Amino acid sequence: MSYGKLKDYFLAGIRGLGTWGAGWFIDRRYHAIEKLCKGDDRDIQLLLEVTYRNEHVIDVRPVSHEPESYFRNEISVGTIRAVIKEYAP
Repeated sequence: MSYGKLKDYFLAGIRGLGTWGAGWFIDRRYHAIEKLCKGDDRDIQLLLEVTYRNEHVIDVRPVSHEPESYFRNEISVGTIRAVIKEYAP
């Protein structure tokens, strides 16, 4: 091919919000994926964190390289309560 190799892309998310967030990331942050793909034919897998507020995806960021402590903190009861308190009416 004159423009490079043909590639297959598979997109998956956990439930609707995860898939919506992954699509949002590809639509608005494709340059991040482009950087990962440059000159590399290996598989790319990303774990994405989707921020959803007021019926909209407002941000999606890769968290694949975050340490285990990040995830432990995010799923802690204290963090969950703080987020609910901050955004609940």
